[in-house]
Amino acid sequence: MKSTQGFSLPSDSVTTRRMTSIIVSPSPPPRIAVVIPIHNEELFIRDVIRTVPSWVYRIIVVDDGSTDDGITVTEQTGDQRVSIVRHTRNQGVGAAIVTGYRAALDAHAEIVVVIGGDGQMDPRDMESLIQPLVTGIADYVKGNRFTRRDHVRRIPWRRRLGIRVFTEWTRWAAGNRSFGDAQCGYTACTDRLLRSLDLDRLHPGYGFPNHFIIETLTAGFQIREQAVKPIYGSEVSGIHPFRDLPRLMIRLLAWGFARWNPLSRIMRLFRREPGTTSGRTETA
Repeated sequence: MKSTQGFSLPSDSVTTRRMTSIIVSPSPPPRIAVVIPIHNEELFIRDVIRTVPSWVYRIIVVDDGSTDDGITVTEQTGDQRVSIVRHTRNQGVGAAIVTGYRAALDAHAEIVVVIGGDGQMDPRDMESLIQPLVTGIADYVKGNRFTRRDHVRRIPWRRRLGIRVFTEWTRWAAGNRSFGDAQCGYTACTDRLLRSLDLDRLHPGYGFPNHFIIETLTAGFQIREQAVKPIYGSEVSGIHPFRDLPRLMIRLLAWGFARWNPLSRIMRLFRREPGTTSGRTETA
């Protein structure tokens, strides 16, 4: 059972005032959608939706085969920005995010943010997360929970170890060592990136963030990391260590070798959008 301990989020008015300087500068301001994948998150989804800033024009909740009342709770929020997409069976968090991406593109979103449905992501960080996209210096922004010591101390040591290990493996597979938190699910990207990637290729399960990094960098898009604050209670992770972790290691090996395959690299050149450059990451 997940705990709501430590789940204290700011009022929307505070976040909106801080965001004003960013969203009023472009003309017109970008259309920002938030994708929330959920699987049995009825205890948290109401508060997550409540704290999505008012400058977000669409909230897409993707139910990945839940067996609880999360959808009912979502409908009861009464937020007119919310649209719900259902998977009749559990397909994995990556598949749910891809479904949300497609719904956001259909809704003509220009920036798409992904947040969890369990309240572990601070909405106050959304401003800094999308800023590199609004200013045009990146196409994909990932949260990084390791840039500040007070943030690192919030992460349980077992999770911290796992994140470090899989970040190293992902660096090798991507041929890029400049990112520091491969597993963070708090992300934002442009519609340009989503329309350029083959979304059907992306891994549907827990390896999704790693695969997305590799595909984004291989396609030549710019990645930036921004500091985000993790919010943990006494929740139990949905990852099964003896099943999921070895599988992810094997997939990272496969993705890494595929990146060095000459034929694969030639095929990617034809898929690459004109004008993109070799991928790199920056950390703010």
